Amino acid sequence: MPNVLRNGVRLASGELQFESVEEDRGWYLVEYLPPQVDNWFATLDVQVIESGTDEAVAEAMEREGDLWLDRYPVPILVTAFDDADGLRELNGARPSDHLMVYIDAATGEHHRSWGTPSANDVPHDELDDETLLRIYEHIPVTRVTEAEREAEFRAFARSVRAGRRLVLTWLLVWLAAIPVAVGIFEWAGPRWLGVVALAYCILKALVQVLKLFGVLKPSCREREAQEKQERMEHYYEHCEQNPEGFQRLMIENLELDARRQTAEKARTLREQDKGQIGRDGSQGDDAV
Repeated sequence: MPNVLRNGVRLASGELQFESVEEDRGWYLVEYLPPQVDNWFATLDVQVIESGTDEAVAEAMEREGDLWLDRYPVPILVTAFDDADGLRELNGARPSDHLMVYIDAATGEHHRSWGTPSANDVPHDELDDETLLRIYEHIPVTRVTEAEREAEFRAFARSVRAGRRLVLTWLLVWLAAIPVAVGIFEWAGPRWLGVVALAYCILKALVQVLKLFGVLKPSCREREAQEKQERMEHYYEHCEQNPEGFQRLMIENLELDARRQTAEKARTLREQDKGQIGRDGSQGDDAV
């Protein structure tokens, strides 16, 4: 694969990875992602963050598909999601929950196809690196080479091996080295060392007895650890009794986290839009 130029900078050979473009539409967000490796189409996610009818969502998908196809003349697969990142079904408002938008080669007009057609059903140009960089000249891009991918994989493999060695080392020390060391000290160590070990064992036993009879109160940290352990055991018992309920609760928690992340994304996009409007206004005042 030959090297190509972008803005006068020569990019090394490798796979292009474009960043996504996100915009706020009020009651929904859109995220456009240019074609990734070996893909012949871009993807456009319409994430509904407020209530909207099935028809309104379908119309938003069609409208956004046309808008982004005007910006970037590459086939687009449009899909709607809810604020928990689940598929937003259209429930019969359209023949499918997915929309493919592309330019008709014969007429040059936009064509909508509700469904997921194959590459043979949709006319499209070959997207080589030069074409992609020309179409998406304003979208940040990085190029990942095969050597970088191999280096990343090797680093991951090394981290896995290091973690495995650490666990094996800890088990070896705890299960073999420490008992052997204790046995050696008991057999060949000085007499005073045995006395110290015996005194330590007696002291530990005395502390446990005093705690058992309530004479010695546990520390704040010990109380917190004990309460946490009791709660965990209590929760585990109920999870064992009702695994379906636990699974529903886990799904609800995941959906809640997804909704929080979506709300934070919307807030960030709106703040960016306000900042951009403020900067544009300041530039206009300066020009006047």
